[in-house]
Amino acid sequence: NTSKCSISALARSMSIAYKPTSRRLGIIAAIISRSQHAHVRRLGTPAPHIGELTMPELPEVETLVRRLREPVIGRTIINAAVKWPRTIGRPAPKEFVRQVRGYTIASINRRAKYLVFELAQRPSTPLRSAQDAPAQPPLFLLIHLKMSGKLSVVNSDAPILKHDRVIFDLDNGQQLRFNDIRKFGRMHLVPDVADITGAHGPEPLDRAFTLPLFRDLIKARSGSIKPLLLNQRFLSGVGNIYAD
Repeated sequence: NTSKCSISALARSMSIAYKPTSRRLGIIAAIISRSQHAHVRRLGTPAPHIGELTMPELPEVETLVRRLREPVIGRTIINAAVKWPRTIGRPAPKEFVRQVRGYTIASINRRAKYLVFELAQRPSTPLRSAQDAPAQPPLFLLIHLKMSGKLSVVNSDAPILKHDRVIFDLDNGQQLRFNDIRKFGRMHLVPDVADITGAHGPEPLDRAFTLPLFRDLIKARSGSIKPLLLNQRFLSGVGNIYAD
């Protein structure tokens, strides 16, 4: 329990308590695996919401990213509907819908607790050669689930649920739906991921995040360790569950 653990005590004990990188990644992989089996329904079941935890944290968001890749990468967004305008952080909701239309989902990754969809624009008309293609910079759709956000991939004729806040129509007749009972979830459509996450600290799952780096980060700190771990500027993606 880190709630009363001091940073200095942690620093003194790290040489004994630290697990090798391979062991650490193995533990995190096990957490992700358990999260996947316990909290994620298989695609194809009725209204398959992905990510059922009350407060999704880094492993749950990572699981969600991995599960969404197969059904949505390569799909083109042909339209979008915003049912709750406050879900959209930037740009304004109408502009959000206009901009996202026609983009293809090229990849899905995670930064901190954000799902990051890389969107690439396909030309709307046939081109004679690759040199004729206008430069279309990618956009990035960032989604933060907050307390109760859920994502589901369903057929377009599936009933719209009361708390569905944003709906993306895909080119294969399916929809990517964002359901959020408590309305805290947010979406941002930006040209650069750093526009939203630029102030975030390093990623705990990054192979470059080593014990010496962690030790250097906490050397100049004082106080309790838990508030520090929860500080997203210090370390990305850690919340109450895993900080404890």
